[in-house]
Amino acid sequence: MDQHCFKINLNPQEKSNRRTRVNIKKYVSFLLFSAPLLFLGIFYFYPLVKIGLLSFFPGGELQTDQIFKLFHSPIYGNIVWFTVWQALLSTLFTLLLALPGAYLFSTFNFRGKSLLEALMMIPFVMPTVVTAAAFRALLGKHGLINECASSLFGIEQLVNIEQTILFFLLAHIFYNYSLVVKILSSYWSGLNDSLKDAALMLGASPWKTFWKITLPLLFPAILSAALLVFIFCFTSFGVILILGGPAHATIEVEIYRQAVQLFNLPMAATLSCIQLILNFFLMWLNGYLGKKSRVSFFFHPAHNAPDRPTVQFNNRGKWFNSHLLQGTF
Repeated sequence: MDQHCFKINLNPQEKSNRRTRVNIKKYVSFLLFSAPLLFLGIFYFYPLVKIGLLSFFPGGELQTDQIFKLFHSPIYGNIVWFTVWQALLSTLFTLLLALPGAYLFSTFNFRGKSLLEALMMIPFVMPTVVTAAAFRALLGKHGLINECASSLFGIEQLVNIEQTILFFLLAHIFYNYSLVVKILSSYWSGLNDSLKDAALMLGASPWKTFWKITLPLLFPAILSAALLVFIFCFTSFGVILILGGPAHATIEVEIYRQAVQLFNLPMAATLSCIQLILNFFLMWLNGYLGKKSRVSFFFHPAHNAPDRPTVQFNNRGKWFNSHLLQGTF
């Protein structure tokens, strides 16, 4: 049977209408794409460029005095060094304290686990000013703990950490704890337990198995979480400004002081450029490592991930499960 191809011939009016619809779609797509770019250009890039020109070219000529002062003055070098090492210390303590929590959430299933995970994320989304004010109300000179100790036991200044490094380190740990637990537990729960089981069968202790097998496998997630926490602590402003006081100035705090209090815009802009360069490098490194190891905050374990023991809670409030008696810890 012969098959015939039919060609639909459109009249000029229909061709014109079709071209018009195609052009309208192109214009709408262009407007939808250009609207965010226009918004960023007007409200972000334009003020940024104007501030940069006002800072580096105050009289129409490039002023390099502040740049040389930044690299030759020990004051600003100490500020940069303090910013780096306080972020490193905050990251280290957060990782050490979050590892047990990540182990708990990745290894066991228990009633209320999803609710507890959701509640743990509340500090991470809280404003920094609220967190700093809450820490001062709890641990400050006239905080709740000192007031209770004074009224109940007659102890004056039981906790005296106001305007110290320990004060804002505790706030940094509180802020980033849930982030590290989320990343590590999600990655940890997706690991294959065959290597760990083989090591236990060959006589390795649970502690040695963790150091030799589990911890190296967790290294990509640990590194990714550490970079994120370091970035957040490196750019910390409100927590350090409120809890650390004027004696502990990071780059963010010094930018604020130079721009608002001293109105030294060239120095503030120079410090901002240094921080932007470091932040872009750290974010690129974090994205690169996350892409290579497929680790992120939204990582979910595979569907074929190993089953986890279910931990229950008896009437007396004690944990019981047969897996806990088989050398899990």
